[in-house]
Amino acid sequence: MMRYLLLCVAPAAVLFVGCTESNPQPAPQNGADSSIEAADTSAETVAHDVALDFAGEFPPDVTGDVPSELPADVPSDHSPELAPDDLPSVPDLVPEELPCEPQCEGKECGPNGCGAACGSCDEGCVCGADGVCMGCGEELTCQQIYLCVYGCALLQDYDACPTQCLENGGPEALFTWNLWVDCLEEEGYVDCVSDYCPSGQGSPGCDQEGLDECTGQSWETCEPTLLECAYGTQTCVEVAECVAGCQSSDWICRLLCLAHGSVAAQGAFIAFEECESTGGSCDALWAVCGG
Repeated sequence: MMRYLLLCVAPAAVLFVGCTESNPQPAPQNGADSSIEAADTSAETVAHDVALDFAGEFPPDVTGDVPSELPADVPSDHSPELAPDDLPSVPDLVPEELPCEPQCEGKECGPNGCGAACGSCDEGCVCGADGVCMGCGEELTCQQIYLCVYGCALLQDYDACPTQCLENGGPEALFTWNLWVDCLEEEGYVDCVSDYCPSGQGSPGCDQEGLDECTGQSWETCEPTLLECAYGTQTCVEVAECVAGCQSSDWICRLLCLAHGSVAAQGAFIAFEECESTGGSCDALWAVCGG
């Protein structure tokens, strides 16, 4: 559903509110079982027993006398000391980062996904969320204001940018826009964040489920007013094809697809999408959509 908006843009656009060694073995204590001391632990006997374990008989090349102790000049651990420079180097296992591929196909402006822009608009124009320059000396329609404000969200500009969008809107477009924004405010959309996530979304103590439900109710109540503002000429099937190309987490992409559909197309697609979410049979609604 078209209900997940960023909640952090300025009031001008209102929408965007806001790890010891384990089990050490104990040392022998006085009075321990004397059978341990009586055990034959000579090096020759131990070597013989080990060889029998592995080969069944003592290997002929190791039957000579086995010294019971190491020469005094040989360290007990047989570990030669290595200077730091003698230590082998550890290969760098961190993979090289792949170069970022700019995403600018069909775009004139806006972010390219690699920290830069696809381009800029001429003076008097504004950049929409779909990367297309709009206005350019002409007043923005309500749909263009909608696309412009979401373009600001993509640019993470929550102050000057949305203000510019509204300043370029025509009287009729602004009237319809304000009807929608007023509806959201009256339905408590802006208050949802302070009620459920007072320290911001994703912060400790944020009731995300409550926030989703709160914003969802407000959004759905005001959806008819939005349809009077953000609509285009695409059919329901074209909207569905557009949404199918969006990543599941890219809700802005979905909103833009819907905003380009006609009022009837958006209504038909939303009805079909809501039916699918229930797991019921939606063939009839898909037929209405034109599929």
